[in-house]
Amino acid sequence: MIEDFDQAILGMAVGEEKSFDATFPEDYRAEELQNKTLQFSVTVHEVSEAVVPELNDEFFEKFGVSEGGEASFREEVQKNMERELDSAVKNQTKQQVMDGLAKIHNFTLPFDVVQREISALKNQMLSQFQMPQGQAPQLDLPDALFQDQAEQRVKVGLVVNEIIVKHEVKADEAAVDEQLKSIAEPYDEPDQVIEWYRSNPEQMQNVEMGVLEDQVVNLILEQSTIEEVVASYADVLSGAATADPEAEADAETDRSEIDASETQEKTESAD
Repeated sequence: MIEDFDQAILGMAVGEEKSFDATFPEDYRAEELQNKTLQFSVTVHEVSEAVVPELNDEFFEKFGVSEGGEASFREEVQKNMERELDSAVKNQTKQQVMDGLAKIHNFTLPFDVVQREISALKNQMLSQFQMPQGQAPQLDLPDALFQDQAEQRVKVGLVVNEIIVKHEVKADEAAVDEQLKSIAEPYDEPDQVIEWYRSNPEQMQNVEMGVLEDQVVNLILEQSTIEEVVASYADVLSGAATADPEAEADAETDRSEIDASETQEKTESAD
């Protein structure tokens, strides 16, 4: 959970109720919630303490390791960590390329397409809070909350599509196979997962589109100047390794100006 939430519920006891505001951080995984402040109402039903389990065969089997004991379990954990690391590096590199494409292109966006993207982002937010989509009208979420992100997505989508058409990029079959293997690898029956994807045209279209985007990213990287960054495992997974120091400084300046403005308004109101 976010820091504001954690701090607000510290010290609460079973049966206690509390309402409070919490602000999501700039780097929150759900982009539509970044820097947004929401009110939470919390009731504590139970307070428990985490207990570190014993490393034994019973524990290992819960994670699909039935042979080899602790050595096999640690090997499996390392493989999962490496898979997460590779995925984080790939996704963050891709995000930097997409952000760069959005930055250097400026054109009028189709209004209807932007509105559809706004609706999709609203439904995505509701699903994160496990709320039925039918409740969206009741919540009356303002379009402005999603406008910037929707415009960014639409712009990048149109630019990427133009690159695909201009350079006649087609989804590489070998890359599609590798992507399916990567998706299925964490499951107990990977072959069944792959078969399910291949029998589902909509899911296969999503996989192929992801591969196409990766090929576009590689195409752009081949023509770009690459700066490698040495970072810790934690910083890569959190996104701190690719954070833009200048953007962070600008954001901090903006926050300071806003705080100063609010303080001045409060002082004038008090006067």
